[in-house]
Amino acid sequence: MGALSERHPADPPSPIPDHLWPQRSPLGLDDLRIAPTTAELRVIGRLLDHDRIAGQALVTMRDGSPWLEVDVYVPALGDARDYARPEVADLPEPRDAVAGLAPPGIYRYAIWRYTAKAYRCDEHGAVDDDPIEL
Repeated sequence: MGALSERHPADPPSPIPDHLWPQRSPLGLDDLRIAPTTAELRVIGRLLDHDRIAGQALVTMRDGSPWLEVDVYVPALGDARDYARPEVADLPEPRDAVAGLAPPGIYRYAIWRYTAKAYRCDEHGAVDDDPIEL
């Protein structure tokens, strides 16, 4: 089978540099990991599609907190399409949004881990009273 001619923006460079190979040594003090459930990952995916957000996400789980924090940075015009699923990026463009996706900025959400419900957050981290209907 021949090599694919198209590359996805998230594809690693070829050949893969040493610093991108998986690390199998013990975790150090500066290493961070979170463990969202697959249900929480599905909520994040539905949330991003619902709000038509494409960018880079930071998912945070604070020790002892029942919330999973999701912050998404949507880059300037043109770049966001590189991060969108084709089914979302190819939708007709509404008049009030750039290229059919959310405008550039930072979008903040919180997922209540007991119910897997997503909520919008303001710039200070305050969570809305009602969950987002996904």
